[in-house]
Amino acid sequence: MKKNVKQRFNALFLALCLLSVFLLPVFANSTELTTRAIAESQSYLQYQLLTTAFKHQNLRGEIADAYPDYYAGAYIREDGKLVVLLTNTAKTNTDAVYALARSSDLIVSTATVSLNELTVQRELIANAWQTLRQSKAEDMPDDLLNLLDSFVGFGIEERNNRIVVTLKDISEENITLFQKYISSYTNIYFEACDGVEAHTELKLGDSFYAAGGYGSIGYRCYYTNASIRYTGFATAAHAAINQGQDILSGSGGERYGETQIWQYSGTLDAAFVQRVAGVTIANHTPEGKVIANTWCTSFPEGMTVYKRGKTTHETSGTIKNSSYSFTTASGISLSDTLRCNYNSDAGDSGGIVFTLINGDYTVVGLHHGVVDTVLGIGGRAIAIKAHNFYTIHGVTPY
Repeated sequence: MKKNVKQRFNALFLALCLLSVFLLPVFANSTELTTRAIAESQSYLQYQLLTTAFKHQNLRGEIADAYPDYYAGAYIREDGKLVVLLTNTAKTNTDAVYALARSSDLIVSTATVSLNELTVQRELIANAWQTLRQSKAEDMPDDLLNLLDSFVGFGIEERNNRIVVTLKDISEENITLFQKYISSYTNIYFEACDGVEAHTELKLGDSFYAAGGYGSIGYRCYYTNASIRYTGFATAAHAAINQGQDILSGSGGERYGETQIWQYSGTLDAAFVQRVAGVTIANHTPEGKVIANTWCTSFPEGMTVYKRGKTTHETSGTIKNSSYSFTTASGISLSDTLRCNYNSDAGDSGGIVFTLINGDYTVVGLHHGVVDTVLGIGGRAIAIKAHNFYTIHGVTPY
């Protein structure tokens, strides 16, 4: 018994030590511990305990998909105190909050709708928006096209117990159109997006220019370094030329980004291009095919794949070899690539290769180029696996 108690104490002590590490950034930029900073660190701990416990209580340790129906959200007030919103502030519910947060030093306030309800409505908006974005522009009425052009974003605002929708223009006409095409939910607050900056949206398979040559944009992705997340796109290393290379528009007049990760050896002909401010990377091809934030980890022969590149646009074929090794004309040996029989040409290098799984277009990898084959074998196109780029460098499609 004493041994078990000691083990539990050691485990608790270790957990508190780890927690203190996570709380350190709260004070990292301050020379003194202000009253608000101390209160905020306590509120953070209370919030973590509360939400984690809500997900487990009365479920025998299994994680739930929803919070209790009386829970409406929480936020940290200006003085650093945690405010917990409940649709029903009966003593049993309030006592449960204090117990699960392991503190009564927080504020309980009344709200109208539960966080579960807001979450459901947010997902309905997301699904409706995604469906409209996947529709062909020529099939949409002009008023809907105007609304989609004005639509900036949306999310749950727990402090005010509502969903917030951001539009470039919150005219009565746009609000009516939103209610008609996307959601008529009453607990929505419409806000204007002040100062929307003009930006360039790059579609998957669009072209770029680098040091005298053209290539194609692959899939949207990110990588994390020193806790900072960098976003951009993947493309072929030989198209991006080298590390630190400026990636420009086809005319060379606009800078899209800079190559931060580059490898042309082993299993990779791949580069990560970090986008510059003012440039966004779409998650769809110019033809409107939306690519999910998933990627293939296995590649059966005969699987249909699609390639989208600058020159031949979208073509399709099947995988002929799921792990193909060869040497390029410049003497670079590559292994564990996909040999496919889709059509391609110069300028398609780096373009996205994808497939259709369970109704979703899923990332396969990047188009490398072609290899000569013995007459009758077929399949000259080579694709680099996105899974290898993820495994080696942590470059993650999203």
